Formats: sequence, C-alpha cells, structure tokens
Amino acid sequence: MARPSLSDGTTTVEFVKLSGQLQPFAQSVMDITRPGVDGVAFRLEGKRSEARPFEALRDVSATYGEARDLKQSVANFKGKLVTMVDEYGESIVSVFVKDVELTMDKAIGKGTGGIVATPVRLLGWKIMLQATALPA
Repeated sequence: MARPSLSDGTTTVEFVKLSGQLQPFAQSVMDITRPGVDGVAFRLEGKRSEARPFEALRDVSATYGEARDLKQSVANFKGKLVTMVDEYGESIVSVFVKDVELTMDKAIGKGTGGIVATPVRLLGWKIMLQATALPA
C-alpha cells in the first residue's frame, strides 16, 4: 500500500500520517431573502468545496539538513495544485494547497514504524487542502 504523500510533479514528500477529510463538491446555495418580504429565496451557485485541515507527520533521520530541506519542501507546496495519496492509498489529483503551517519539530529518543530506519526528529504540519476538480 502506498504511503500518504503530496506531489507537485517535481517534488514528492511522503508522510507517516496524512489525516483529514477533503470536502466533496456539493451544490452551493446563497440565501437571497429580502427583509420585509414574506417567504424565503435561495440561489443555486454551482458546485464548490471548502478547504479542510489535514494533519501530517513525518520522521527524520539524524541530519539537520534533511529536516531543514523537508520543512522547505512542504512549505513550497503552498499555492500549488498537488496530487495527494491519502492514508487509504487513494490518489486524488488537483488538490489545492491553501496553507502550510509547521506545528511540531521535536527530538525523539527512538522511533519505529516510520519512514526512516533511525529517526531522531518528528515533524508535524497543519495543511489546508481543497479539492478543485470533480471526481472522475
């Protein structure tokens, strides 16, 4: 099974965890009811999706340079369309990265079950992702 990841075509970053739920496209409705007029009025505006937060975690080996480069690679996704592989191995194309925030950079004594064999740091991000295309 594929690891959770984000890829912009040039750079791919794999994560130990990439959890969240993309909001599916749904009909947008605008309330256009006028004050002082009986009844209710709505306007259908088209299918939209809202940006949703995802939590991403990644372990890093001994070198400071690797952690620095990984933080920069994830930050560079901001404002780009990416292909996302979720925790179930499903690939979702044309996902817009609205925001990236580093939320954790901790030293760890020992780790197991991650991406690298001997992790010494654990990095975490809050990534705002938005679907931009209707599913095929």
